[in-house]
Amino acid sequence: MNGSPIRRILRGVGLLPWGGIGIALAIVLTLSSCVAPVSVSTGKTGLLILTFSDGVSRTIVPSISMVPATYEAVGTGPNGATFTEVVSGTTGASVQELGFGDWSIVVTARNSEDTPIGEGSATATVHTNQATSVAISVTPYHGTGVLSLVLLWPAAGIEVPEVTATLDHTGEASRALDFLVDKQLGTATFSADDVEAGYYTLTVKLMDNGALAAAAVEVVRVLAGQTTGATLQFDQTNSVGGSLSLSISPSLGDPLTVSVAGATQSKPTDQTLTLTSSIAETGVTPAYTWYVNGEAAGTGSSFIFDTTWPQGLYRIDVTAFSADMTRGGSAGATISVTAPGGSGTTEYVLTTGISGWSTGRGTVDVSPAGSSFAAGTVVSLTAVPDPGSTFVGWAEAGASQYQYVSAANPLTITINGDTTYFATMAVPEIPNNGIDDDLDGQTDEPS
Repeated sequence: MNGSPIRRILRGVGLLPWGGIGIALAIVLTLSSCVAPVSVSTGKTGLLILTFSDGVSRTIVPSISMVPATYEAVGTGPNGATFTEVVSGTTGASVQELGFGDWSIVVTARNSEDTPIGEGSATATVHTNQATSVAISVTPYHGTGVLSLVLLWPAAGIEVPEVTATLDHTGEASRALDFLVDKQLGTATFSADDVEAGYYTLTVKLMDNGALAAAAVEVVRVLAGQTTGATLQFDQTNSVGGSLSLSISPSLGDPLTVSVAGATQSKPTDQTLTLTSSIAETGVTPAYTWYVNGEAAGTGSSFIFDTTWPQGLYRIDVTAFSADMTRGGSAGATISVTAPGGSGTTEYVLTTGISGWSTGRGTVDVSPAGSSFAAGTVVSLTAVPDPGSTFVGWAEAGASQYQYVSAANPLTITINGDTTYFATMAVPEIPNNGIDDDLDGQTDEPS
């Protein structure tokens, strides 16, 4: 990765090589019976000595100066007694002739522009002829401030810019910063006015299409009622080339293999016939359209040839097309609609047997027994192979050819028309078994 130099520009102040501010004010209150500037009864007053110290560190900070120029100490004591002392810099101050009792002291720090920048308070009890000391820490004001950030980078070097940034404060949950990105200008901006006063770790990452292009970590200080602003500029970014992977798959529009199940040679007008269509190909979800004598009659994988069709000869076709219309196929059946049955019950012929292409032998049991059944009758077909033979599957007679339908044994079917089911039997391929070649389909080699 190339280096990612970053330039930091602070609005309102130069780049200061110091961290945050901590103003410590030590107040030493000493009571004494010695001579005082004003005449009071000996032993009834005390001496208050104020001393100040300032330990300061700063980094990305608001434009306001946090250097104390003066300290103002205001005290409130017994019987409404008060005092006010203003001192400059880190010099001390003495407050004399204080009456004994409890005192509340508030110290305000001001910068060179006389702007209050922090405050501290404490209480002390003054005793006659005793020295009392109290330490007061002057800290920045509590509250919220404004954080305003600008991020810059060479726009031509970043294809899909995205900025991820967080503001972290010890002991608190990390805050995500939502930058507004301008790809064309190569800029991103963020501003919020609800950031609690304090020090934070600012982490900024510039991403390019998910890859890290540049990053920076800065310490940021926010002051109550003030704006902390900075511009971070990435002069160089990491440029990672993309890769191209070619995957070629043939899609030459082979036709779909469409079939129709449930068709019969005829049906009476008072009976309903359900036809279903499917394709042999996998991975394709086709759209089906049904036609009766050349006219569109329905869509979907099934079509109900109901009782509304009068007597006559009907050609029922179905087309199937892939979603992108690059593949298609069709199938059809011819059905004769006949006069309705006398009592409304129509008998259909069921034909069973062993397929002519079988290499094995066996029989087919029909339950309930019979060769003709009323429409809607559920029939169970069981293939019983002879010894040495194995059942392979069932084939049903379609409009123009036999179609494989199932390997289930027994097979349950519903009679909706004349239909034929053949069981296919096979024998193991064992040559030279002594069985006549015409029976087992195996050639016996001369020994």
